[in-house]
Amino acid sequence: MHGEADYRVPIEQGEQIFVTLKRFGKEIELVRFPDSAHGFAWLGHPELRVEYLTRVLGWFEKHLE
Repeated sequence: MHGEADYRVPIEQGEQIFVTLKRFGKEIELVRFPDSAHGFAWLGHPELRVEYLTRVLGWFEKHLE
């Protein structure tokens, strides 16, 4: 999950790691959050924070069964 307005870690870096892992056949998903900076999961718009945390919880539920 990556904020599109993240200037600490530009979105291009997230896209590069996504493509690399995909080429290695890894299960991966890139979720882009528009107008979101670094730390949006804690300081961003409440709706985006809920979506972020819901996706994190979903990942744990899927992979820790």
